[in-house]
Amino acid sequence: MIRSVARTGALVALLTFLGTGPACGTELAREAAKQQDPLSKEVSQKERGQLIAAIQRAMSAMPTAPAPYERAPDDSTLEVDRRAFWDPATRRWTAPARATSERVFLPRAAEDDSASDGPDGSDLPALEYRVYLNHEPELPQGLASAGGAPRQFPLPGAVAVEVTLIGADGDGGRVALPLSPEGAYAAPTAIRIYLGNREMESAVRHLLAGGQLAGSIFPGVAHAGEVHSIVVEIYGPKRVVEGLAPAVDVPGLRKVLSGSLGKEY
Repeated sequence: MIRSVARTGALVALLTFLGTGPACGTELAREAAKQQDPLSKEVSQKERGQLIAAIQRAMSAMPTAPAPYERAPDDSTLEVDRRAFWDPATRRWTAPARATSERVFLPRAAEDDSASDGPDGSDLPALEYRVYLNHEPELPQGLASAGGAPRQFPLPGAVAVEVTLIGADGDGGRVALPLSPEGAYAAPTAIRIYLGNREMESAVRHLLAGGQLAGSIFPGVAHAGEVHSIVVEIYGPKRVVEGLAPAVDVPGLRKVLSGSLGKEY
């Protein structure tokens, strides 16, 4: 689903965010199941605080939004699991708790409105940063049927995947005409960057090859506040997103992993 540029209020942002995160359908079902499942357990305030601190550090690794974008007022979210799955037999968490955060930037309005236009004069879409801690890996799906095939985006030190509007790469094929260079500039695009253990990054490559995941990538953990994976996503105009992705502080993100786990992957 292609998002509207104008969105008002944190509630709308939160609902959109929950509906487009990694494995959104299974994640919502999992959250509902935790409320009913006797094998789930409340996550302590201390461990939730650790995840909040970690996701704030991860968000700080995102690059500064370029002109004409400026941060939208009251349009960001931060959510941390209150419960996580627990195995009373082993007295370990079967998966860590998750945290999610989103930050939205809108094109700055100008007197003649030209500052918020793309090269073809059309409105630029919103620019959005998303950070997910301890989510199961999934390929970007925010563009739904309007998006082309996911492909690996070259990024040193991490696995990254790009999905853009069909035709934005000049290969519309039988379902769409190739976009003009001006139209391709502003075509809605998502690049998702994955960091974590070896299972996390190999799972993404498996999904890119057309495979499916058989189960969770997460091991049993001693503390629900551990950070086993980080996924960051940049959504917005194609050329802007492709320019921002290499500026993500990947070594800084890996320090968020090692700072929580006490080791480097």
